[in-house]
Amino acid sequence: MDIREAIEIISAKFDASDIFYGHGTDNSIDEAVYLVCTLLNVSYDQLSVKQSQKIDDDDYSMINLMVNRRITERKPLAYLLGAAWFGGYQFKCDERALVPRSPIAELVINGFEPFLEDSPKRILDLCSGGGCLGITAALIFPDSRVDLADIDLSALALADENIQLHGIQDRVTTIESDLFQHLEGTYDVIIANPPYVSESEYDGLPIEYLQEPKLGLVCDQAGLEFSLNILQSSAAYLKDGGLLVLEVGYSKGDLERRLPHIPLLWLEFKHGGDGVLAISKQELTQFGSSFL
Repeated sequence: MDIREAIEIISAKFDASDIFYGHGTDNSIDEAVYLVCTLLNVSYDQLSVKQSQKIDDDDYSMINLMVNRRITERKPLAYLLGAAWFGGYQFKCDERALVPRSPIAELVINGFEPFLEDSPKRILDLCSGGGCLGITAALIFPDSRVDLADIDLSALALADENIQLHGIQDRVTTIESDLFQHLEGTYDVIIANPPYVSESEYDGLPIEYLQEPKLGLVCDQAGLEFSLNILQSSAAYLKDGGLLVLEVGYSKGDLERRLPHIPLLWLEFKHGGDGVLAISKQELTQFGSSFL
């Protein structure tokens, strides 16, 4: 059997199951490609020329075992493989942090255009989890220094492993912090992807999401507590001309209803994704009292 045939068979198996996508892929073909390429150590760029490559029996048995686990355990594929692709880079991934999937990656890769005149020198990844957003920013901006802040020490331990994986420990630092509690100085950009799922929403999530750390998903005030805190506090941690990029996901509508008089700028992404806003330090200062 060659790689193309294996992907077609796996995709059909996934289609016949009740698995849920949303952790880096949104369909059975991409999920199958992700699985096969990772286990066979074939890059996505090589797939078109290697799709006729034969798979030996041992490798196919390994692939089939992982397919069966994906279907029966309903665990995100990134956890089963121990690896996730994000922003074009590979990261270690396990149950210590959410599977990276933020659409903010597209904005980072595009250099935060059109919001910044110059490349950012100091970047904060707030509620960083395994650090994929901040590390991607550090790789895109090689002259930058990046802080990864999170309250969860286990997630920060995973972030440290990813920092080592990419060899940027001289520029990227992990900080245990409850939002801004232990942070100092100011940043050119703050990227924030805090928990934004309400308790009622959490109870109805597919099984795949329930296998992620609840601490990284659930938030009080209908999913708005952390987002409102970040909007209220960020101005003090941004340089003049600085930018906050905040993901609120499912809570977008609730936030708009909570802040009806603030012209929130919601970003559109070529590769999909919703519920991300961009707001300048000037606007954060102007509307500061409204975020209380």
